Amino acid sequence: MHLRVQTCAALLALVVVAETALPTLAAGTDYDIADGHYYEQGTGTKGRGFVVVDDEAAPLWGELRRLGGVPAMGYPISSRYACDGGVCQAFQYAVFKWGPTAKKEVELLPVFDWLHAEGHDAWLDEVWEVPPMEPAAADTKRSTTNKDRVDDRDPAALLEENPAIKSAYAKLGGAAPSIYGLPRVYRASEKQAVLRTQRTALVHSASAPDGVRRIPAGEVFREAGYVPIEALDPVRGPRLSKALPPVRISIPDLKVDADVIALDMGPDGVLPTPDTGRVVAWYSYGARLGEPGNAVLAGHVDWDRERGVFWALRDAKAGQVISLRDANGKTYDYKVRWVEDFPVDSIDGLEALRPQRKEARLTLVTCSGRFDFATRSYESRRVVRAALIGERP
Repeated sequence: MHLRVQTCAALLALVVVAETALPTLAAGTDYDIADGHYYEQGTGTKGRGFVVVDDEAAPLWGELRRLGGVPAMGYPISSRYACDGGVCQAFQYAVFKWGPTAKKEVELLPVFDWLHAEGHDAWLDEVWEVPPMEPAAADTKRSTTNKDRVDDRDPAALLEENPAIKSAYAKLGGAAPSIYGLPRVYRASEKQAVLRTQRTALVHSASAPDGVRRIPAGEVFREAGYVPIEALDPVRGPRLSKALPPVRISIPDLKVDADVIALDMGPDGVLPTPDTGRVVAWYSYGARLGEPGNAVLAGHVDWDRERGVFWALRDAKAGQVISLRDANGKTYDYKVRWVEDFPVDSIDGLEALRPQRKEARLTLVTCSGRFDFATRSYESRRVVRAALIGERP
C-alpha cells in the first residue's frame, strides 16, 4: 500500500493518480454492498452493473480505494476474470491484477507494452492517436508482470519534451512508474502532444493548454479484445450493505467520548485530518461498523496548545474496550489487542492501516513521541489495534 507521510499532524496520505483530467462520471446507480461496492455507471443497462469486492481471492475493493477510487481509476468495466494465474478486473483507466506475483498490492497491467508486443500499434495510432513504439522500446515477449524494463532511450529525457505532461507525471512522485509506467515514446503535433508510457498515454491538447488527460487504458484493452467476453456482461445489483459508519466513539477506561466524522480522500490523494482537536475522523476507504475489514480512525493528540481527543491514547493498553455507535444508535464493541508506537516512516506502522477483510477490526492512530519543533511534527505514531467482540442495540 503506497502510503506517503507528510507530517504526523497530517497523519497519513495515500499516493494516487495525479490531477490529470478525471473520467466522465456517467449517471447511474452505485451503492455499498457487503465487502465492496456496486456500480451501474457506464453499462448502459439499468439494474445491471459490475461489483468490486474484497475476498480471499483478491482485495480489489480496498485496492481501488487505495489508488484513489473512481476519480483516479474510473468505473469498473468488467467483472473479475482469471488471468495468467491471477485475478484481473478492468476499470476505465487501468486493469488490475492480483497474484500470483502480487504480494501486498495490485499490479496495473502494462497495457500499452502488451498491445505493442501483440502488434496493435497501428490500431492504437489510428483509433486512439497513441504513437507507435520503436521495436526496442518494449519487451518482445508479452509480460503482465510489474518488472519494468527501460529501453535504450532515457525516460527522463522524454519527460522533458513537454512541461505540462512532465508536471502531471511528476505529481505521482516515486509511484509514477507503478501507476503510469515508464515513458516510452513522445510525439508532438500542432494539435496535441502525447507521451506514451507502459500503462497509459498522457495527452496535452493545444485546445486545452492548461490540462493533461489520460487515454483510458482499460477501455483500450477491452476494445482490443483482451478482456474475456463473459466478464463484460453486467450483473444484477446485489443486496445493499446495511453496515453504517461510526458517528460516536467512547473509551471508558480513558475517558474518551467524542463525535466521529466521515472523511474521504482528497483530489490530491491526501487523507485529511479533522480541523479541530475535539472530533475523530473515520476514513471511507476502511470498513464500516461490524463488517469484515479494517475500520481506521484518526484523531489529534493535541490541538492549538490544548489536549486533543486522542491525548489519552498514551495510556491505551490491551484489554480495554472501545465502543463505536452508528447513526441508528447501535453500538459495536471492540477489545484492544495491542498498542505500539511506530516511527512516522515505518513500513510496519503503515501496514496496520491497510484495508483487509478477514475479520472486523478497528485501528486508531494518532501522533506520539517527541515533538520536533524544526519540522513542527511528532516523531512517531501510536497505533491501537482492536477486534470486534460484540454488538448492542
